[in-house]
Amino acid sequence: MQPNKSNEDIDLLKIIFKEDEPLGPTHIEDNVRFVDELLIKENLPFKRLYQNPHFLVGRKGSGKSSLLYSAYLDDRSISLELPSSEVFKQVILLINENVDEYTTVEQVESIWSFAIWASIAARIIKYAKEKEYDSEQVKILIKFADGLNINVYDPPFIIIFNALNYIKENKQSKLSFELAARYSSFNNITTSDVEIAVGRILKQFDIELRVLVDSMEEYKLNTFGAMPAISGFIRFIGQFKSFSSNVYIQCALPTEVYFPIIEKISSNPAKDFSRIELVQWTARELLYLAARRLSVFIKLKAPDVYSKNIAPIENLEGRKFSKPFWALILPESIENGLGVKEGSEAYIVRHTQLSPRHIILYFNEIVRRGIKYVLAGERIPKEIVINAIKDSENRLCDDVFAGWLSNYSFEAVDYKYHGYPHAKDLCRTLLLYLPHKFRFNDFEKIYKKYVKNSLTNIADAEDAIKLLTELGIVGKVVDSGHRSDRYITAEFEYALPAHLIYSYNSEFCLHPAFIGTFGSKENYPDPPFAIYPIGSDPEESDYRNFGG
Repeated sequence: MQPNKSNEDIDLLKIIFKEDEPLGPTHIEDNVRFVDELLIKENLPFKRLYQNPHFLVGRKGSGKSSLLYSAYLDDRSISLELPSSEVFKQVILLINENVDEYTTVEQVESIWSFAIWASIAARIIKYAKEKEYDSEQVKILIKFADGLNINVYDPPFIIIFNALNYIKENKQSKLSFELAARYSSFNNITTSDVEIAVGRILKQFDIELRVLVDSMEEYKLNTFGAMPAISGFIRFIGQFKSFSSNVYIQCALPTEVYFPIIEKISSNPAKDFSRIELVQWTARELLYLAARRLSVFIKLKAPDVYSKNIAPIENLEGRKFSKPFWALILPESIENGLGVKEGSEAYIVRHTQLSPRHIILYFNEIVRRGIKYVLAGERIPKEIVINAIKDSENRLCDDVFAGWLSNYSFEAVDYKYHGYPHAKDLCRTLLLYLPHKFRFNDFEKIYKKYVKNSLTNIADAEDAIKLLTELGIVGKVVDSGHRSDRYITAEFEYALPAHLIYSYNSEFCLHPAFIGTFGSKENYPDPPFAIYPIGSDPEESDYRNFGG
């Protein structure tokens, strides 16, 4: 917790870090005032934001929206947030109503460029008024906004919608919608004039403008005929350039739709996604995040315990802090349900898909049940840890399923993508009979026996294994004996920069959390072994060896 907090801030922190949520909420968008307490910046996902990627790609719960909204909360940045899904839908409809089958993606991109620069102009006008600043550059922006009948105090996507609608209603009859958006002037001010004026104003104040496009998981991508508008929008973000080096645009994009977009929708993936950052976490980063959050709770609720046990290490960072911290909180080791002994930290992390939401979910439940031990400065008994994980696994699984539901459905030419709304039904039916480790031939036999005739929306065993690997439910065994004969190491897609590569000869395994939720004790291995997904051991090196 940051020093010199006001009494008001401390009272608010006590509401955020409460006994039924000792680590606080899984999201920070409503609590950005306390970003230093909720989001630790000593991690690779945060540091790479300063390379200004256009897209932050991550699974549901990976923290991409939290990173987006928290990274630039300083005196040198102002933001323009574009979060309104319903207006986004209306903008898509408006664009598609005014383009024809011959309109190119580049032309649709220019429509988005005009509309978003109109909202940028409004944001800068508001900023100038707040600072009581007037100049020729501000007057240029005001003339442009007045020419479009823009109310600069409207929400950004309302401004976008109204600007496009103004073009529709007032363009010359022989001028196409795209050409009107690209070349029309308003009170003799063009969008090029706007870009130059914005750059000069930002330079005058020595600040940056960040256009933040919140996660597209909130947008209705299944709007009929939305593909031209979405393709142009992706192209605009991916290839964004400005006369000013002080304007940046960043979009949080869910992995669940990233692959369909890059494979089937983007007109030029190499250019559109040339500046991308995958939001992926290591066990060390997650344990450090959780430790810092819990330390805030302890400092608020048990200051004597904090002073005695945590204050001596509070200036340490990363693993140098989290390792001794969790040694104060967790049992040294745990004997899991298979009778295999392992470290408490690794046991907890390997039951996640390496996302902040999952680690906070588990630790909130563990500490809530063991609150009296934590506030007394004692270790939580191992039984509490085991039962908390066991009783929370189903919530983690539901969170994974939620990321792949049919609200991501969309259609492109000769292509349909409808998410995986039937994934949970497949797990209920299939995982009950699967051993923890298996070959594809065994998988296919079990699929044909128990699934083929009951889930007709899954084509075959190949379709089923593809579904399960994409969701991170099934992984590929990469080492069956490196640790010992009681542990196996596996590769899961959520810890990769692309799809999991496998063959018919690959050896597969189930994710620990899904074993606990859907598996059967009758299929427990003999002799027993624990599955360690790559990235879940805090003592191993960083698995993210891609992208430099």
